Amino acid sequence: MDTEPENERLRELAEDNARLYEEARKAMRARERVLAIVSHDLRNSLATVLLNSSAILETVQVDDQNSAQRDQLEWIARSAEQMDRLIRDLLDLSSIEAGRLSVEPRPCDTALIVRDAVNLQSALAAESGIRLEREISASVGAVMADHERILQVLANLLGNAIKFTTPGGVVKVRADACSGSIRFQVSDSGIGIAAENLSSIFELYWQADRSRRRGAGLGLPIARAIVESHDGRIWVDSEPGVGSTFSFTLPMARV
Repeated sequence: MDTEPENERLRELAEDNARLYEEARKAMRARERVLAIVSHDLRNSLATVLLNSSAILETVQVDDQNSAQRDQLEWIARSAEQMDRLIRDLLDLSSIEAGRLSVEPRPCDTALIVRDAVNLQSALAAESGIRLEREISASVGAVMADHERILQVLANLLGNAIKFTTPGGVVKVRADACSGSIRFQVSDSGIGIAAENLSSIFELYWQADRSRRRGAGLGLPIARAIVESHDGRIWVDSEPGVGSTFSFTLPMARV
């Protein structure tokens, strides 16, 4: 039996695999260089924009004469904050893909996490005409969590809830004990999510309405990665025209 054609085919296959592997390595190195530039140089420039716009805003008096100028400065500051948030999401995504997401759980006050999350989003809710409420169960105890990372999860869920709720609506944050875990919930009276989209909503870059481009589609996948890195679970219940409830559980801290 002539094995020469088979050997030649195997050599070509090996060469193709080696070429594809080298191309993948080059693409990874290029992405790492871009992320390094983005995380350092671009964030430094954005920090300068935020610092200066905030400083100028403090000197502009609130009156009819300066209202247009103040609106423009606030728009600059908000745009810079959105860009900085996107950069942080891209860096987190890179860490998740590399299996290096930094999470440091420790016993935390559940009520304090909820309070901080609500306080951080209160200005956005007020600006959008949304009533922001919180509800803490009397039986809730401490949670085993990375405080800043869980604030990041709640900030994403609250930001989405506010974004997709019409003025006059309500967004509520709850926390209670549930089968040895602490359950957090963010509910809204917004537009809701179609049943066929519920299974895809935590997928990377997924968006319900791509034509409106209401974000990069990174927040929910990152939120899921953070919750799962705490040995928790995240899910959503929704009804179109009624609203959505995003829930996630975290281990209860053992005292």
